[in-house]
Amino acid sequence: MMKKALMAVALFSALPVLAADYSEKTQYLGVVNGQVVGNSVVKVTRTPADPVLYRTESNGPLPETLVIRNAESRPASGNMAYITVKRTLGDGRDARLTLKTTLMVDGQRAAITA
Repeated sequence: MMKKALMAVALFSALPVLAADYSEKTQYLGVVNGQVVGNSVVKVTRTPADPVLYRTESNGPLPETLVIRNAESRPASGNMAYITVKRTLGDGRDARLTLKTTLMVDGQRAAITA
């Protein structure tokens, strides 16, 4: 089995209904070790240090949409979703980061639509 180091950055953007509340959050996953599968895919299991993508302290309504730039989503089991972020590398090849995620509202799991 071959192991390889991988550095990944996931860029998440929360796009609330009001543009004034717009903010971006970047999470650096650090250097991780993973298993190379099929000579090109590195499988890694890692929990982000801060898994919260959007937080509000106001009593106003939550945004209806969470925008993740350069991403595609597809349904996963258990009301979860796979989110794949795609980025073109300097040599023209594509790099993809796929996350399996769930939506939590006020500490409770909520249905997510991909």
